[in-house]
Amino acid sequence: MLTGTFTNEEPKSTDTDDWCLNHNIASIVAVALDRTVDLSTMNSKLSQSLKLVKFE
Repeated sequence: MLTGTFTNEEPKSTDTDDWCLNHNIASIVAVALDRTVDLSTMNSKLSQSLKLVKFE
């Protein structure tokens, strides 16, 4: 569980996760735990995952 207080240090910036979430836009952070995976494999898996998400 996370505790504490978040302070947005860039309240006017439109390229932050906080701005996206406040405007009903998903904030996706790509993370690869397997450091041996090549970039084309990671891009393919990300593309497949995004096809499952409905954007409205």
